[in-house]
Amino acid sequence: MMQLFLGYPGLLFQLVTLITLSITAGLNCSHCTDVKNVEILKNTVPGLNLGEQPNTFSNPPCETAVNGERVSGIEIELCYDNPINSSYEYRCVHYKGQVITSVKIDLGSSVGEVQFRYTGNYRSCYLVDVNDSASCVNENVLLPEGNPLRKATLETIPLVSKDVSVVFQGRRCVSNANGTFPSLVGGTSRAVKKTCFHTALFLLLIYPFVRNM
Repeated sequence: MMQLFLGYPGLLFQLVTLITLSITAGLNCSHCTDVKNVEILKNTVPGLNLGEQPNTFSNPPCETAVNGERVSGIEIELCYDNPINSSYEYRCVHYKGQVITSVKIDLGSSVGEVQFRYTGNYRSCYLVDVNDSASCVNENVLLPEGNPLRKATLETIPLVSKDVSVVFQGRRCVSNANGTFPSLVGGTSRAVKKTCFHTALFLLLIYPFVRNM
């Protein structure tokens, strides 16, 4: 077999290039928000009229989009390079459930709290513990500052306050290194399909030589 590759250096170069592309290709995640419903659960601020609901929109493809594939209404997000010598790496993360946001308002003469509940899906690229890869868990957690879901939620609220809490209640799925989720969420990623294509091409290239050995 080694003599075969030495006799065809061009073939060897093509195979090495294909394998390198498969390994070094960046992780592409779908980036989207699908808000199916919004409710104002509480408003104890005297004189504060919330007749206008927070910004919402339904985007059904977000729930089942394949990471890396271009679909109407779905953005493609290229993850940053993974940190060197770290237990954290970038993965595609999908949230499905509800987000409860509490905003405490102090207007001097008017003090109180407003609480919203969002129901839907959110997906983006996150820096996560590699031990969380290819997993789905049910969560009821307070989202920390810097969390992309928390940030996206606060951008939709027509109120400004430093005293805000955002709680996620639902199912969180983390992809593997290729962008594929372990459940029906998102299906097979484009990166996996690309790797399968390169493998098939590799077999097609070497088959004529192997057959004649």
